[in-house]
Amino acid sequence: MTALALTRSLRPLFRLVTDVWEDWTRLSFGLYGVMPLAVVLAFDEVDNSYQLSYMLLLTLILVEGALAYMRSARTWQRALSLLVGTMLAVAVMAVGTVVYWKGPGNGWVDVRRTSIHGGYVVALMLAPALLGLIRRLVKSIRAG
Repeated sequence: MTALALTRSLRPLFRLVTDVWEDWTRLSFGLYGVMPLAVVLAFDEVDNSYQLSYMLLLTLILVEGALAYMRSARTWQRALSLLVGTMLAVAVMAVGTVVYWKGPGNGWVDVRRTSIHGGYVVALMLAPALLGLIRRLVKSIRAG
């Protein structure tokens, strides 16, 4: 929106759509940028002294995933970087919160539900891969 306001043109928006059409991992990388918010939300109402080590570990995981994405030359490598970073972060968040809330006097957390929510996050991260499949389909129809 800022680019649209500054340039007073739709060209940046068209460029974004074209770039995402050519490389669907860019949209997934944009969604990957929301992961720090997911981390904060996962540890909401968790004691600060408990969550510090998890926050540091999750920061390292997410930064490494982003660096691996930016250094990757091929689409499958970029997708794998985001997938591994997301899955590791989701797993650490799940373990951290389940261990905390299953402690003495906090037995209300549901491990199965936590795992399902983690699966939703991973699926959302990979949803733009459908654009890659559609692009291949369109390309093969045009070629054939």
